[in-house]
Amino acid sequence: MLVTIYVRGVREEFRLETRIGELKVCEGKMPELVEALQAIKTEEARMIPFVEKGNRARRFVHALDSLGSAIGDQDWFVYLADRDSYDRGKVNADVATARPVAGKGTTFSLFDAGRPGATRGVGDTAIAPEFPEKVFVYDIPLMTSLVAAGYTPLVPSDPYGAVHKAVAYLNQSDVYNGVDSLPEIDRMGRADIFDPWLKFLRRTPTRLYKAFTLQLPLAQPDIVIPENRERERGKK
Repeated sequence: MLVTIYVRGVREEFRLETRIGELKVCEGKMPELVEALQAIKTEEARMIPFVEKGNRARRFVHALDSLGSAIGDQDWFVYLADRDSYDRGKVNADVATARPVAGKGTTFSLFDAGRPGATRGVGDTAIAPEFPEKVFVYDIPLMTSLVAAGYTPLVPSDPYGAVHKAVAYLNQSDVYNGVDSLPEIDRMGRADIFDPWLKFLRRTPTRLYKAFTLQLPLAQPDIVIPENRERERGKK
């Protein structure tokens, strides 16, 4: 009886020592695994700008094809861009209206070009844009939706009929999710899109048209930042 218990104890001790040895080996591999995971994250981050920008041409070509199929023969689009570019147009419009007047004490140096707060110099047609020194890769604006603007002949009894049909058609696609008219508050600040067309259309006052703007959210964006990356970005 005692011999049996002794043998079992020896076997259990051997098993535990073997397991402890395996755990020590695993512990020694942990730094290598952490380093490998960090290297994978670094390579993933390096790919973000290429994937995000490189696939946009295909996205826009598909959008043009879809929009052309969604509208009627007498409707047309005058604008197509990603949402970030659309919103930046509002800021650019504000900057344009706030340009300093020449001769009012403003100075400009070649070495100031691109710096925050740079002013317009003599002979320049626009203020030099800001040029940030660096951009954190996870802060690159991602294209999650498109914005399209256009015109349709005005039907007083149903002014948004053609727009609703276009929205219904686009929502049948697997590429977009939740296509809808852009709220009026989001259209404010982008009158520059329609101004040239208004001047043209006013030449034929007997023909009335309704302007519209659509937002096309992508069902599957090319880049999706994991939540843990978002938390890491917030700490930086």
